[in-house]
Amino acid sequence: MQIAQFNVVFIAALDIAFRNGDDRMTDQVFEMIQGMDTNDVDLQLALQCAPVLAGLKVSNLFIISREQIEKVDEILTATDIDSQLISYQGQRATVLLYRKEALLEYLNQDAVRSFLFEMGYEKLSLRSLFHRFRKRYIFYQQGRGEFPHEMGLFLGYPIEDVIGFIEHKGKDFKHSGYWKVYGNVREKISLFWQFDRAQELLIGQVSKGGSVTLVQPS
Repeated sequence: MQIAQFNVVFIAALDIAFRNGDDRMTDQVFEMIQGMDTNDVDLQLALQCAPVLAGLKVSNLFIISREQIEKVDEILTATDIDSQLISYQGQRATVLLYRKEALLEYLNQDAVRSFLFEMGYEKLSLRSLFHRFRKRYIFYQQGRGEFPHEMGLFLGYPIEDVIGFIEHKGKDFKHSGYWKVYGNVREKISLFWQFDRAQELLIGQVSKGGSVTLVQPS
């Protein structure tokens, strides 16, 4: 891969993916983005957030330049996806894109609620949850705290995989895709395949001048 061809925001997004176990880019996607403007917000959304845009996932982290945040909000007005700023780091912004009802339903599952309570999350309103998570994430970025493993829950990762990652310290996983898998492997492999197809579809649409928000759940 010609690293010089990709902007720093894209490289940062790949770094997040690698830390979470996703070291893959399908050949088809790689071929499609050759010659495309990697500063384009629609392309970045397709690359980083295809699962949530396609309604396959409750949320995705989105890393974008600070100056492009307004453009992101403009694009999302055509969807039922909300955004929550997590942090700034230099000229880079980390934003959580999420489907409110789906995320709340997931976070209110008994096992997830218990885990969050153990991590110091006493109130389960999104406002309170985001406030504490942002604080912990920023402390981590500043080197003042440990990595907030509950990030996996805010991204809708299955609780068994979040707990497995912590207990095994990121090792001994059964499969590695969009995250490291510790249970229900066949189900996750099928889901990751759907994520890849959504990414390919959205990038294909953007490459032809279409909208990244065209694919919406029924």
